[in-house]
Amino acid sequence: MKKIKDLSRLDIAELTRQLSKEKGTYLLFFEMRKPQTIRVGKLSETHFLPGFYAYVGSAFGPGGLHARLRHHLNISERNHWHLDYVRPAMHFVSLWLTEDKECREHDWAAALDAMPNSQLPVKDMGATDCQCSGHFFYFEQLPSLCEFRKMLRNRGALDAPVQVIRRYEEEAA
Repeated sequence: MKKIKDLSRLDIAELTRQLSKEKGTYLLFFEMRKPQTIRVGKLSETHFLPGFYAYVGSAFGPGGLHARLRHHLNISERNHWHLDYVRPAMHFVSLWLTEDKECREHDWAAALDAMPNSQLPVKDMGATDCQCSGHFFYFEQLPSLCEFRKMLRNRGALDAPVQVIRRYEEEAA
């Protein structure tokens, strides 16, 4: 796995330049700072609470993690994925990923779903092509990587390292 330097002080453009083009699974964390009602494509119009939202996915197409995360980290002009509908209302907080030839997004989604205080704000969001109840989760507090790894271990799914990259938005003064 390519070592990525600490990107906590870099902007999103620099962060995406540093990402590998390898294939893998990712978990994006965003913060929504005020309540909002948003229509998520054909799924539903949903009231979103302030707090933290986690979106799990995989990148096995052309450009791998670099291409997929570049799309999700920026605000899209044209909505393609469910996340594109809510992304403009959220601030990027953190990224967890693994460069791996095996798709782990369903195990990761199940681990998030099983975490204490996890909620599924929109059923099937990010998961209309699989059997998962969703790939988009709400948390009042940001979950810890240690707790996430414990949930994966309990499911027998912790056989790939999870690399953490963080970027926190600063509040405007």
